Amino acid sequence: MCLTGAAAAFTGPVNYAYAYGCTKAATHALAQTLAQRTEISSDSCVITILPTMLDTEDNRKAMPDADKSDWTPPAKLAQLVHNWAKGQYTPLNGSFAKIVYKNNTIIPNFL
Repeated sequence: MCLTGAAAAFTGPVNYAYAYGCTKAATHALAQTLAQRTEISSDSCVITILPTMLDTEDNRKAMPDADKSDWTPPAKLAQLVHNWAKGQYTPLNGSFAKIVYKNNTIIPNFL
């Protein structure tokens, strides 16, 4: 199972977006709870990705002057999650992966 959290909500209060911060903090708590359940088989795991900024049309419209060079393309993130689902370098159950995009490469930093 892969949940989408947020790097900003993981590291502290999100004073600029209260509802966003609250829902992402709830997602993180859900992930931690699900990862501890004994009903999850040993070949399954709960992983939470923590994107910093996704390169979406809406984000580009909302921030037209931002430097987009380190924004994560959704297709590349989807490929990473797909690879994990196929068993390629799958993180440990309960992992939180902060997603960093540099030099056209996704780098998951595990917290």
